[in-house]
Amino acid sequence: MRIVEVQVFRFSSPLRDVFTTAFYSSSVKESVIVKLRSDDGVVGFGESTPFQYAFGENADISTYVIERQLAPKLVGRDPFNLEEISTVMEKTIPGFYYAKCAVDFALYDLIAKSLGLPLHRLIGGKNVEKVPVAWVIGIKEVDRVVEEAERAKSSGFREVKLKADRRWRRVVDAVKAIKERFGDELEVRVDANQSWSVDEAKRAISRLDRYDVQAVEQPVPAWNIEGLAEVRMSVSTPIMADEAIRTPSDAIRIVKAEAADILNLKIGPQGGIYRCLKTRAIAEAAGLKCVIGSCLEGHLGTGAMVHFASATKNLLSTDLVGPLLRAERVTVQPLNFAEGFYEVLEKPGVGVEVDETRLKGR
Repeated sequence: MRIVEVQVFRFSSPLRDVFTTAFYSSSVKESVIVKLRSDDGVVGFGESTPFQYAFGENADISTYVIERQLAPKLVGRDPFNLEEISTVMEKTIPGFYYAKCAVDFALYDLIAKSLGLPLHRLIGGKNVEKVPVAWVIGIKEVDRVVEEAERAKSSGFREVKLKADRRWRRVVDAVKAIKERFGDELEVRVDANQSWSVDEAKRAISRLDRYDVQAVEQPVPAWNIEGLAEVRMSVSTPIMADEAIRTPSDAIRIVKAEAADILNLKIGPQGGIYRCLKTRAIAEAAGLKCVIGSCLEGHLGTGAMVHFASATKNLLSTDLVGPLLRAERVTVQPLNFAEGFYEVLEKPGVGVEVDETRLKGR
């Protein structure tokens, strides 16, 4: 089997509500879609959602990198030679992991379809029948956060993630209000998206310690591994690394520094499943739990990530809310989701069919 064609498309979807984090506020999300075709007619699709505010890559950049840099190196190659393809892509143009993730997802979809297997069978097998999801609440006033947490709980969610910014007292107040309202019925974790200094993180998390928070995610800037370790040693709430991880080597540095209790395997900015499997193995070897993070991918990209999550033995949870926040989809059918869980699909590949009439070429 050889790859004979690489196509790149764009798909933009409005969000059901304005989504606000420490980085940005947005009402729309754009995806980059890769379509691979093999010489025996098998087609694989992959989706990524570049995020320039944290990782310096947007849809224009990803599209250019795939079309002009990666596609010429992919044509003629055996899609099963994942190590070779990963190495060639990195030598061709280092970084640009969102672009490489879209290619990677398409490769895995193509391979699994050619074998007639669901994707999870290629990456460890299904450890869970249903994949848990934490509902993600953007930055809002405390009363609105509590209202949204109430709706999430009523819909069957068992955990929520609260976005935070420099105004750390507000998220502390929101956690307090949620815990007073729901007690142990609703798990809470906090995502600061790098917005606190080391001292601010210590102050904020020391106040969160009393509320049995599941974790605080990336409280300090991604570059500051030593600061992350200092925060972790100063508080009792588990600390999660997110933007600090782009490569397996980053994960090794975090483990050596004892800087985190949990690793966020955000597959888009880490370059896809093949690379993320290496990071997952490092976390498992170090005895760390993993969360599968989201960049608000649609049903296609999230579908691949659900397979990855189901095959992750050291899985704590996910925040794969992209399909739930987006008002439109590129797939014919949605993923199966109910009461805070995704079903792990058993159809070949990712298990969802792309509606190519919805794709926009350049």
